[in-house]
Amino acid sequence: MRRPEKPVGASGVVFYIHDSTKGYSHGCIEVEPVFFRILKQETEKENGEKTFTVNVKYVSGQQTNGGTKQ
Repeated sequence: MRRPEKPVGASGVVFYIHDSTKGYSHGCIEVEPVFFRILKQETEKENGEKTFTVNVKYVSGQQTNGGTKQ
């Protein structure tokens, strides 16, 4: 999932969401492949929405590698 160019006047952090086999990240959000299947299903629903918001909450002590190989 590639990020679009940051819109003029936008605030917040812009980053990539992807699955990976390297087992670590340099600021991206690593997810299981099922994330994209669910995302596709949700965006195909006929609700008229063309955008969505992703909220990321890091939990202390929790690994952030999305279950990828290490």
